[in-house]
Amino acid sequence: MAGSFGLKLPQILTMVRNKSAAGLAYSSLLIEIVSLTMGSGYNIHYGYPYSTFAETIIVLFQSHIIFFLAFLYGQVSLPKYAIGAGLTILEAYLFLADKMPEQVYVYNQMIIFVLGNFDINTSTLIQNSSDLHQLCKQVHRSSLSFIIPNGCWRMLR
Repeated sequence: MAGSFGLKLPQILTMVRNKSAAGLAYSSLLIEIVSLTMGSGYNIHYGYPYSTFAETIIVLFQSHIIFFLAFLYGQVSLPKYAIGAGLTILEAYLFLADKMPEQVYVYNQMIIFVLGNFDINTSTLIQNSSDLHQLCKQVHRSSLSFIIPNGCWRMLR
């Protein structure tokens, strides 16, 4: 857990020192924040001890700092920042208030894995998917088929 404090610190310090967020992609920042929030929400929902996922919350906090710095230094526009911040607040509320639909928890790990491993291709993957059923089929056809949960197998039949 101690190592997670230093994970993004060099990037944050470099951004502050250079007063620049050049090279950061909005989609990457947003995907990371959404994925980390989903992972934290999943663990909170199922009552896992905080010691098992505290590093996720620490990295999430650091990612928010990077996202804010990207906005502050002009890499992310105000509308995009507002969308990202609003989405994160809504997602956190739904998880913390336990109002997230149960299906999100069922597919949570698959969604996080797909988002994390298809950073650049994620938008294409999701744009080509009309719904979760199509996404499951695409993942099933890929080398990631081992991550499909039972609920997805039922949808593929």
